[in-house]
Amino acid sequence: MNTGNRLILVALIATLLANQSFGQQLRGVNYGIQRSDGSCASYQQVLADFQIIKEFAQAVKIFQAGYCNGATNVIQAAKATGLKVFLGVQAAPDGDFNNEKNALRNAFNAQGFSNVLGITVGSEDLYRGSVSSDSLAAKITDVKALVRSLGSSVPVTHTDVYYLQPQNIIDASDIVMFNAFPFWEGVTIANAKNTMIDHYNSVKAKAGGKTVWIGETGWPTEGGNQGAAVPNSDNMKKYLNDFICWANANGVPYFWFEAFDEPWKGAGVESHWGLYTKDRVKKAGFALTCAGSATSASTSAAASSTRAPTSAVTSTSASAPKTSTSASTARTSAVASSATPGTSATCTRGSCGTNQCSCNGQCYSPSQYVCVQDNKGATVLCPTGTLACNSACYDPKLYTCGTNGLQPKPRV
Repeated sequence: MNTGNRLILVALIATLLANQSFGQQLRGVNYGIQRSDGSCASYQQVLADFQIIKEFAQAVKIFQAGYCNGATNVIQAAKATGLKVFLGVQAAPDGDFNNEKNALRNAFNAQGFSNVLGITVGSEDLYRGSVSSDSLAAKITDVKALVRSLGSSVPVTHTDVYYLQPQNIIDASDIVMFNAFPFWEGVTIANAKNTMIDHYNSVKAKAGGKTVWIGETGWPTEGGNQGAAVPNSDNMKKYLNDFICWANANGVPYFWFEAFDEPWKGAGVESHWGLYTKDRVKKAGFALTCAGSATSASTSAAASSTRAPTSAVTSTSASAPKTSTSASTARTSAVASSATPGTSATCTRGSCGTNQCSCNGQCYSPSQYVCVQDNKGATVLCPTGTLACNSACYDPKLYTCGTNGLQPKPRV
């Protein structure tokens, strides 16, 4: 990126970070473009939702540009309500990717990108296995070229789970964005914040100085337990406060998952990640208690999504939007505990085929990833050459794992 584009990128990030009332407000929230029955929201419905969101958040993130006319409607509604937007582009299959690029172009021609913070090309495609990292890096470059040809310098990236951050994706991206959900890892609410911070530090260690954004994180209010993680209003409130207050205090940009419950996703946890119910009623757990923060409905939220390592891959299409949570499998990196600390576990083939191994149901290439045992005995799927600390992957050349988690090594 040239110097001019870097300055524009810094200005865009500053737009999100500069608000002086961050102690009272969330920085961003993920927004589902569908109604409770799964039908597309109209522009007027999006606008009505944004009138609510503007009271507690500064920015909105969506997953697809073309589905439900998402990009055009969201940009227009955001302009009317003073919100910023982070757009999503479906990365696979190729036909849908091309349609998404056309939707981006159409949205720019109709509304411009003056209130657009960035664009993510795909969401958790590496986690789902729907596209290779080389193909994804090429698509990031493709979208970046399109956006630059339109005269915009908004940052372009990809969003994936914290432990799938290949170097070629980082190199192709203007910023680095990842998703992580302590709930899906089965972490107790008491340890959820530190687990999330460890994940952030592990990604930051690989980012090469690029700004790291958290694309999705959150806590559900209803549904079944995930290991030691319990979904209820009190736990959502605690994780909301623990995470948001840390992120706001440390200048970490994020999108909370999510603004509103989405019952079209089915019964159980999937439908209950919203800060507001499907009827747009504020939940009791949505109350910030940071020093100087408001506990009224004017408190803002950031969005995130959930998913756990799984070998099942479901491709999305123009007629089937990307969902942001998966209730059937937890996004966790724990695997069969045949590993010793700092070493890879025995390759279990399972149903993954002759050239892949299985890590607690997640198929992976042993040439790119390993199952390593962390400091607490859990096995974690990490890129080759890294170790694990408190379920987070890290570069042992840059960090050590101690009783308080990851610690940077002193410079020599």
